[in-house]
Amino acid sequence: MASSQLHLAQVTAGSTVTTDKSDYVPGETVVISGSGWIPGQPVALHIDESDADLPWDSSATPDVTGNFTNSDFVIQPHDIGVVAAFDIDRR
Repeated sequence: MASSQLHLAQVTAGSTVTTDKSDYVPGETVVISGSGWIPGQPVALHIDESDADLPWDSSATPDVTGNFTNSDFVIQPHDIGVVAAFDIDRR
C-alpha cells in the first residue's frame, strides 16, 4: 500500500507535538496534538513536503491546560511516497 510519512520537529522545550500515526494513505486526516504549550497563545503549524508542493500552514490555540488538536491536513493522492517535515512555533 502506498503511503506518505510525516516527521515531527519539536522546537519548544517542554512542549510536545505528536500525530496520531507516522504513516498515512491518501484520504486520511492527520490529527496533530500538542501538550505543554502556553494556554491561549496560538501555535503556528507548518508542513513542507518533499515533492515541492506549496507548504501547508495552519494554527491551533492551546486550551487552559496547554493542549491543542488540529485535524486540517488531509493526505492527497499525489502525496504517495512523499515525506513531510513538520515545524511548530509559538506565534
